[in-house]
Amino acid sequence: MIKPEDNTTVNITLKVSNKLLVPLEEYLNNFFELVDFSVLADTKNMYENDPSFKKIVKESKKIKDLRLQYINDNNHKYK
Repeated sequence: MIKPEDNTTVNITLKVSNKLLVPLEEYLNNFFELVDFSVLADTKNMYENDPSFKKIVKESKKIKDLRLQYINDNNHKYK
């Protein structure tokens, strides 16, 4: 259960104009405890044209889902 008085870590992915990257990071730093700010490479063409990369992405998603399920099932034990 989320308690309003607690802090929660949130991870979001946005598409932002390059000219807004620095102002966005500054804004987030000013109003939040910024844990990470990363720019992601555009891998659309690689995904479409490289079977090895496509397989890696597929396996990464499986691992990410498995990790999230484990957290959801077990995190309560450590609170």
